[in-house]
Amino acid sequence: MKTPKGSKVLWVYDRACIDFTLWYYWKQQHGVYFITRTKEDMLREVIGENPFDKQDLLNQGVEHDQLIQTSQHVMVRMITHADPINGQTYEFITSEMTLAPGLIAYLYLRRWDIEKTYDQFKNKYYEQKAWASNDTAKQMQAQLICLAHNLLQLFNTHLENNHGVYNHAEEARRSKRLDQMKIQAKARGPRLSILVEKGSYRLTQISLKILRWLRAHWFSPLLADRLNAPPRPSLRNIMIPFLGHRC
Repeated sequence: MKTPKGSKVLWVYDRACIDFTLWYYWKQQHGVYFITRTKEDMLREVIGENPFDKQDLLNQGVEHDQLIQTSQHVMVRMITHADPINGQTYEFITSEMTLAPGLIAYLYLRRWDIEKTYDQFKNKYYEQKAWASNDTAKQMQAQLICLAHNLLQLFNTHLENNHGVYNHAEEARRSKRLDQMKIQAKARGPRLSILVEKGSYRLTQISLKILRWLRAHWFSPLLADRLNAPPRPSLRNIMIPFLGHRC
């Protein structure tokens, strides 16, 4: 709640969002907005329709952009979106009233990246339990995990931009998935959102190959084996100049 005055914060939240009175207060007092999906038993009344450009490639799949009143008598916005890939219909609700409806649906789709990041913390970084029981230690652990993750992302970008090291296998898999999505959407009629079709994505998870390489060579001097060739620098000495000014 310490956002500078004039700024907006947008939470993309799971379906546990039910206290609309509280979200309304946060919007009015702190500029905090939310996007979530409707719960199955959610009571609401449609009180208006928002016009939107159905020809805009950003809004592909959007069926309705409505104003609804919740059981707590708080007005929010509801976007009805039909997934062009599987044909399933989703309802998104938000307190944000200005963004294009297709962008609201897209932002919730990108929320999956956050879930995959948490999965990486547990299954690739092996951070599956707290180091200690008190709150201060838990906060320190969370901050160190995020710091390590961000440094790995920076190092991965450094390898790509300065050494031409890319995860070609994952890029190929992602390209194949996108082609399959286009075929499925075309079979149903509507196109994919332009953000899904043309969006530029960074790989969410760090490659296991890089993680294993780092673990194997972090403390290794990588000396030439019994040859007269000059010794190669350790990985730590390679990374320290790169990371030193960021630490």
